Amino acid sequence: MTGWHDRRWAHHVPVMRETIECLRSILTGARVDYVGQHVSSHGFRLRTAQPDTRIALGAFGPGMIRVSAQHADEVVLNLASPARLAEIRAAIDAAAAVAGRAAPRLTVWVPAALNPGAAARAQLAAQLAVYLSPPGYGEMFSALGFDDLVRRARTGATRRDLARAVPVELLDHVCALGSADRIATRLRAYREAGADCVAVVPSTAEDPGGRATLRAATAAISSNREM
Repeated sequence: MTGWHDRRWAHHVPVMRETIECLRSILTGARVDYVGQHVSSHGFRLRTAQPDTRIALGAFGPGMIRVSAQHADEVVLNLASPARLAEIRAAIDAAAAVAGRAAPRLTVWVPAALNPGAAARAQLAAQLAVYLSPPGYGEMFSALGFDDLVRRARTGATRRDLARAVPVELLDHVCALGSADRIATRLRAYREAGADCVAVVPSTAEDPGGRATLRAATAAISSNREM
């Protein structure tokens, strides 16, 4: 099942590589003449060159990690445990070194909720359910002990059914939940694992605009300058 699933996604890697190469040419402001196996552009030219624009790539599977390390300026992760982030940091650094370029910046988006109740946990579970199937994510969740959920996602279970089955223990692995101090400690773990930027994505089901979560996280971090 895993091998078939990986093959189904394999074509995304060359498409992304060619997209980035073509976009680099476009951003220089030159008239583009790019021909790839999956992407092509002839005669397009920006009105104003944007050579300093950074290209960020959301990556998690091994193929996309290699592409991002070799071609992107920034890698963005979502729903990663600190341990998985450390693995990706090492993989990015190694692949960039082989390519002879500086490693791209690594950003992680961390869902967070201040003392979440049932509604906030349900919202987070629904968001997580989307990521149970894709390569890289599924393997991480399996390694964390939730292989049954991954198998269900990869054999056609609905997002609603998967969300209902996501336990709080799984959320705790990839989110920052609880008191302000606990959230701050969790965010610090991502920095220590190698993230250049930790972006807080607050749950809003019980916290309009995520204001309370963001205020609590900011206050806790400000009182501990280790972040």
